[in-house]
Amino acid sequence: MLRGPASFFPAFFARQPVIQQMKTLGSIFVIIFLAIAALVYRDNRDASYETAYVAASGEMRMLSQRLAKASTLALQGNPGAFWLLKDSRKSFSQLLERLTAGGEILGTTVPASPASVQPQLAALNKVWAETERNAAIVIAQEANLLALGKSVAAVDKENPAILEQLKG
Repeated sequence: MLRGPASFFPAFFARQPVIQQMKTLGSIFVIIFLAIAALVYRDNRDASYETAYVAASGEMRMLSQRLAKASTLALQGNPGAFWLLKDSRKSFSQLLERLTAGGEILGTTVPASPASVQPQLAALNKVWAETERNAAIVIAQEANLLALGKSVAAVDKENPAILEQLKG
């Protein structure tokens, strides 16, 4: 037994005039469209946040390596290393704080990281506090380390002449 198109709709809808049915269907369409638009907006926003979080963690990884290299060079009295050390320390600290509490990360304003990540960030904060303290000690000794580096360079420069005198 075949029924007409009215059988697909609830009885109250089938009894409405065609114009009213079109208005009702139009309203349903607008509501569905707005719901889809809200979901797309939320998905894009969340994707932007996640991209910023991942980019920040990658940047922090690079900064930690640069911090280690700059520390070694600074201890040898390399003048350029102190700028790298200071910059890496500042950038790492800012990114860690923004991942923990929220803020602008690489052009995107993000909320604090999700609660599921906060324990790892707290552990990283503990390790970072010690690393930052050690970096501050090296930076505080900049003048002494630069003088030592110059002295070592002077000894290295004169080393061949000294070796010749010892041979002869």
